[in-house]
Amino acid sequence: MKGELLGPEKIEGREVQITFLPDRTMDDAVAAPKSITWEPTAVGNLTSRGKRSEFIGSLPMQPIASILTALQSGKIKYVIFSGEALRYGSASIRGVTFSKEYDPEDY
Repeated sequence: MKGELLGPEKIEGREVQITFLPDRTMDDAVAAPKSITWEPTAVGNLTSRGKRSEFIGSLPMQPIASILTALQSGKIKYVIFSGEALRYGSASIRGVTFSKEYDPEDY
């Protein structure tokens, strides 16, 4: 999917290509969190160099169909990333939120 970055100010307004890859191991982590013996460091990476911005990340496989349906019906209008600040054009993203509304004051 494609969208427009609303922040940080340095890259605000740029088009971003967002790619989510299904990950079955994340399904296991959601179903039985105590069974996971590793600590995830990130769910994806945001890269922004020149005029090009791109996010590649993982999502549990089970909710992908529901997320696609919500996107098509307009129930999701914003994909909100939380993670490290951009450094040398790249940032590790630790969390992703899908939302119908966005208030920059909340972040």
